[in-house]
Amino acid sequence: MVHDRGVLYGHWLADILLEFECQSIKTPPRYPWHNSFVERFNLSIKTEILNRIILIEVDHVRVVCLSYQRFYNTMRPHQGLSGRIPCATKSDGINSIDLKNIEVFKSIEMGGLVTQFRLAA
Repeated sequence: MVHDRGVLYGHWLADILLEFECQSIKTPPRYPWHNSFVERFNLSIKTEILNRIILIEVDHVRVVCLSYQRFYNTMRPHQGLSGRIPCATKSDGINSIDLKNIEVFKSIEMGGLVTQFRLAA
């Protein structure tokens, strides 16, 4: 786990990470931008998912986090990419479309926490 040197991460974190067979990697002192991508992902998963559900056990956390990671990289538009999705699809790059003759599919993701709309292929 990459994290900064804030007081939030006490000695207890190392014990928890060892329990999950994870390594603790601290960013350099006073360099918050070294961790900007991780910080943005952490904020997104926290506000979009983790603040909305009660996690039951470690396996539940793994399933939720893996599911969100898949959603984050393959379906969710990213502000830093001008609204594009990281794992590009054929429909990327469309600037404007006529919706009169377009079929749109609705899918429910993350157990109902996210509603996604996609153009038919």
